[in-house]
Amino acid sequence: MNSLKIWSLFGVFLLFYSCTNDNSEATVDQLTGYWAMESAMRNGKPINTLENVYFEFDVEGNLTSNLPLSRSLEEYTVLYEVEENTISYSIDDTDYILQIEQLTDSLIVSTQLQSTPFQMVLVRQAQSESGE
Repeated sequence: MNSLKIWSLFGVFLLFYSCTNDNSEATVDQLTGYWAMESAMRNGKPINTLENVYFEFDVEGNLTSNLPLSRSLEEYTVLYEVEENTISYSIDDTDYILQIEQLTDSLIVSTQLQSTPFQMVLVRQAQSESGE
């Protein structure tokens, strides 16, 4: 009977351990590189208007992107910060926050642009793939 209790406790512990989320926070080192848009959703519906968008993060805290946030900017480089799984930056006195949902070989972020929810899935690419 003791053997059954021990195995049961072990099973519960294993189940609990396997179901817990990895709460590690994103770091600049993990973000550094070129990320190309794989897919995007606006209001939960797939869109293709962001298909050529990219984000490039460097270790000095610079973000270069072509995400269309301003009609006057085709590409921009701004300073960014990473804190508690959020990427924050400002353009023309407007603050933008990207909430990191996943950061592996894919970067999944969500944000609000003009009060509209967006989710973007980006994939890491080598410099040679980014066309530079």
